[in-house]
Amino acid sequence: MAFWTSMLRCSDEHYYLGHTDNLETRIAQHKLGKGGYTATRLPIILV
Repeated sequence: MAFWTSMLRCSDEHYYLGHTDNLETRIAQHKLGKGGYTATRLPIILV
């Protein structure tokens, strides 16, 4: 099974690193505020 590593830039200029086996779904979850750390730092941008 392949995994992705992601780096997100949050609205407060902090960065969040994560990993997932389904990048599109996980980014969508973050953008909907279901990301834990990123939920209060929307919008996020995949860098």
